[in-house]
Amino acid sequence: MKHVLVLLALSVGVVSAAVPGGSVPKVGSCPSGYFTQGNYCVAQRNQPARDATPKAGSCPSGYHTEGNYCVQNRNELPRDATPKYGSCPSGYHTEGNYCVQNRNELPRDAVEKYGACPSGYHTEGNYCVSNRDQTPGAAVPKQGACPSGFNTQGNYCVKR
Repeated sequence: MKHVLVLLALSVGVVSAAVPGGSVPKVGSCPSGYFTQGNYCVAQRNQPARDATPKAGSCPSGYHTEGNYCVQNRNELPRDATPKYGSCPSGYHTEGNYCVQNRNELPRDAVEKYGACPSGYHTEGNYCVSNRDQTPGAAVPKQGACPSGFNTQGNYCVKR
């Protein structure tokens, strides 16, 4: 199963989750509530905040398929889901090919690790995980120019 996920990740490019108010790497058409900006799908500010992550098999519970993405259902409390790379970080559990934030956790963000984690994040295995005082959705792996409202910080685009 791990090899299938790696092949999927290679076929769609950088795979990462986005949390409400952030962005996600563009894989085909953007999901509802997001608009295209370069290589990213950016959450619309006037839409209710919903997490979206590139699809890597069946979507986790509380999410539904929209094209190449798993999008959080409207009636769900905000929680992060990200494709699984090795062990899930603390505060997350495995659901199929995803690491999903536990319901009793404060909102935070986990993105696949590409070099040093951006400020406000720390390393947990193969992930950069937002610190408890960091606004979730602040970082996305860099793919070309960062979307507006984000600055380059190493291998990441970080929300201003």
